[in-house]
Amino acid sequence: MFEFELIFNKFRNNKMVFNKIKEGTKYYNYYVLSKEKLEKESYNQLSYSDIINIIQSSNLSKYYCNHIKQINEKLIVDSDVHGVSHIVRASIYVLILSVLENMPLEDFKLALDSIIYHDIGRVNDIDDEMHGYNATKKLGFLENNYNIEDFNTIKFVIESHSLDDNKDYEILKKYDIIKENRALRILKIIKDADALDRVREYPYLNIKYLRTDSSKKLVSFSCELFNSYNVNSRWKNDWWSFWYK
Repeated sequence: MFEFELIFNKFRNNKMVFNKIKEGTKYYNYYVLSKEKLEKESYNQLSYSDIINIIQSSNLSKYYCNHIKQINEKLIVDSDVHGVSHIVRASIYVLILSVLENMPLEDFKLALDSIIYHDIGRVNDIDDEMHGYNATKKLGFLENNYNIEDFNTIKFVIESHSLDDNKDYEILKKYDIIKENRALRILKIIKDADALDRVREYPYLNIKYLRTDSSKKLVSFSCELFNSYNVNSRWKNDWWSFWYK
């Protein structure tokens, strides 16, 4: 998928362009205040260069690079809020979080497909707790790629991502998940990656709902990535970066 490859090749090769967040705006105020609050709580914010150093040698990064070429793009919703750009950013957060949380490659595979297809059940951009469940009805094309436990874990994560945390164990039982701790760990990362991209719309991300310490170190970067996403997704500016490996 062109946009995935364009953005990720820029991202991993340290070629992203970051625009300064405009001072005096609600977005700037959120950016500054959230950074100050988190750093007071000892969640030092990771810079782009920090993140590149963290993921560069990871086998998860190599898998991500290959897997995004196989995305079933017809299923991604046509939306400015929950469409391709959201999935690209959220999937990058899943990669970063998975590396920071020392997630094994086999679990990362499930996490990556979960975030890529988590919104395919949407019919609009409003709050809809059923869109995760609706998405699970469209996942048949993935079934042959996984054993039963892994495929059901993906369905559990996608259905649960749009529900309150207190529903987790109910949905675990529904899918007969054996490796419950693994499934819950993947779900936390998916929910946090999805939440980090809520900086794209007001009232922005409420940081108290982030579930992992690693996510709390990425709030400033998520603001910076969203603020500069459009300039980096314009192929005419850097056509060569799509081919640069």
